[in-house]
Amino acid sequence: MLIFLLRKDCCPVKCLDFVSLSQVDRTVCELFQSIDFLDVHLATVAHVSVESGDSLYWIEDWYELNKSIPLSPRFRLDAKTQVVDGYEKLSTSSSSVVHHSALVIQPRNQSVYLGCIYNFELVYSQLCSLSRSPSDRDGALSILGQVFSFWRQEPYFVFQLEDLEDKARRFMDLCTKLEAKKEGIELLGILADRSEAPNSLQGQQEMIHEGVRDLRVAQAIADFQCRVAGKNLFPSK
Repeated sequence: MLIFLLRKDCCPVKCLDFVSLSQVDRTVCELFQSIDFLDVHLATVAHVSVESGDSLYWIEDWYELNKSIPLSPRFRLDAKTQVVDGYEKLSTSSSSVVHHSALVIQPRNQSVYLGCIYNFELVYSQLCSLSRSPSDRDGALSILGQVFSFWRQEPYFVFQLEDLEDKARRFMDLCTKLEAKKEGIELLGILADRSEAPNSLQGQQEMIHEGVRDLRVAQAIADFQCRVAGKNLFPSK
């Protein structure tokens, strides 16, 4: 993730939008937006000096651009390594919180991965929005595949989410709506796996998930099989 502070705060940070950007900042933004594998956001970056003499940096608010996935507010930053343009604005000491308008650039797959960690529900909402338009289907399938990849890599995190069964049902319904056979079968494999807690937590809770235990999820799977996957969903070996 890279941070570019805008060269000119041309509007109050709480009213930040693409139209209000200066010509120079808009050109930079459009340049990054033209790269398919990048997500571009407008955001407000805040910093404050603490008693130790150090400074804290974080993203205060996100402003969505180009159907990308923002993270949660208060996302901590390492200004020295992530702010690549305008760091001098953040290097001054201040006992009160100071805000700056900024462009946030990150690889699209990182947006989905971090979105799953910090704002899983927002990722789902973005998928629902994309699923309404046939022209956005490829983008929705790409995000869906990345979500399930995250699900595979971080099962302990996912299975700790509240309303897990409801999330599984809604994602299976999305696979049906998008006619996403490959992704739906991937989700079935995830739900069928026996997931265990990390070694550090084995003594507390050995198994955290196994199989489908909710009638609504089972019904969503049946709908997916009938409408998308067909009778060969579970071929004989």
